[in-house]
Order: sequence, then C-alpha cells, then structure tokens
Amino acid sequence: QFSPYRLQELLDQKRAVFLDFTAEWCITCKVNERVVFGSAEVRELLRNKNVALLKGDWTSMDGEITKALERFGRNGVPLNVIYK
Repeated sequence: QFSPYRLQELLDQKRAVFLDFTAEWCITCKVNERVVFGSAEVRELLRNKNVALLKGDWTSMDGEITKALERFGRNGVPLNVIYK
C-alpha cells in the first residue's frame, strides 16, 4: 500500500516503483487492473525488472493520496506513475 514513507523507502533502495492510484468505485481503474496491469505478461515483466508495485487506494478519499494526486496536477483517479 502507498504511503509517502514507503515510497521514499523504496526509492532510497534504488528500486524502480510503479504506483497505481485507484479506487474501488473507479470503473476505468478496474478495467486497467484486469486488462493491463493484471496480465501475466505485464506482471512477469515488472517482476523481471525488479519493479516495486504500490497501490494508492483512494476509495475513501484518503488525505495523503489526495495530496499525492494534487502534486501531479490531478484531482481524481486513475493515475499511474513510474519512478526510476
């Protein structure tokens, strides 16, 4: 799960991070999860590249996730960010 602390911890370890901001009520998020990010091919690629996966679940409109979305100029989900 996403937290600013966890993200920084992974970045300090020099890990690439794929951050998926999503919500249970977001239909586009659910389609992306199932069709794109849930595919065996994509999961295998991320695993082989040692990419850490973080999910920012905004279902309850958590304040930390709201702040993170705003830093990217967004006011909603879905949003996917890759840190390298």
